Amino acid sequence: MLGATFLPTASNIRLIQVRSGWNSLEWVVSTATVGARYPYCGCVSRRIHSRYVRHLADAALRQIQVSIELHVRKFYCDKLGCERSIFTERVAGLAESYARRTIQLDELLRLIAFANGGECGSRVAAEMRMPVSPQTLIGLIRRHGAGAIVCGSVLGIDDWSFAKRKRYGSLIVDLEEHRVVDLLPDRLATTVSEWMKARPNIEVVSRDRGDNFIAGVTEGAPNSRQVADRWHLHHNLGEMLKRLVERHLVELHKLIQMRRREQAGRHSSNTPSD
Repeated sequence: MLGATFLPTASNIRLIQVRSGWNSLEWVVSTATVGARYPYCGCVSRRIHSRYVRHLADAALRQIQVSIELHVRKFYCDKLGCERSIFTERVAGLAESYARRTIQLDELLRLIAFANGGECGSRVAAEMRMPVSPQTLIGLIRRHGAGAIVCGSVLGIDDWSFAKRKRYGSLIVDLEEHRVVDLLPDRLATTVSEWMKARPNIEVVSRDRGDNFIAGVTEGAPNSRQVADRWHLHHNLGEMLKRLVERHLVELHKLIQMRRREQAGRHSSNTPSD
C-alpha cells in the first residue's frame, strides 16, 4: 500500500525499502517486470546484461526532502540488424532518460519557475525543501516554453544581469507586443548575430551604443534599421542641450543682464515722483 500511495504512477516499479533521516526520506525502488521493451525497435527482451543504480530527487513530502534510489537493468537486444545490442529499460511515469529528478519534481519546479523566475523561485523551492539553482529554473522555463520563438519586426536588445557585476546576457524584447522574446546567455556579437540570422523578418532594432550589439545586429540583420533606445535618446538630447547652453553661455548672461536692466528701467519710470 505504501508504494502505491506515495510513489509516482509508474506501472513497472515496486518499493523495496524506505530509509529515513531527521529531515530526509529515501525510497529504494526497483523495476518489477520480467523483461523490457526497447522503444526504438520494439523488441522485448528478458536477457539481462547488468544492473545499476540511479539517484533521483523527488518532490518534498510535508517539508521533508525526498529522494529515490532506483535500481534498473540493462538488457540484450536480440533483434538482428538493430543499431544497439544493449539497452536500458525505461521507467515511464517516474523519470526521463538520464534525468536527475522525477517527472513530478520537474513539473513542480517548472510551475515555481514560471511564477517566480530564477532567483526568487530558487528561494521559494529551498523553503519547500526542494533546493535548486536559479540557472536550473531558467533552463526549465526555456525548455518548457511556448515552443518556437515568435517575434515581430521591431525588436529591442539590451544587457541582462544574471549575476550583478559578474555575468551578463542579452535581453531581446518585441517592442510591438511589449513582451520578452528571448534571453541570450552572453553579450557576444557572434551570439547576437546568429540569433538575428535565424529571423529574417527583423526590420528595426533598438539598441544601446555597445560595440558588440552594433556588430551583432549589423552582421545578423544587415537590412534592418538600427535606432537608439529611449534612454539613449533622452540622454543624447540632454547632452546636446547641455552643450548648446554651454556654447552660448556668455550670450545668455548678457541677455539676462539686459532683461534685468529693462525691468529696472520700467520699474523706475512707473514710480511716482514727489
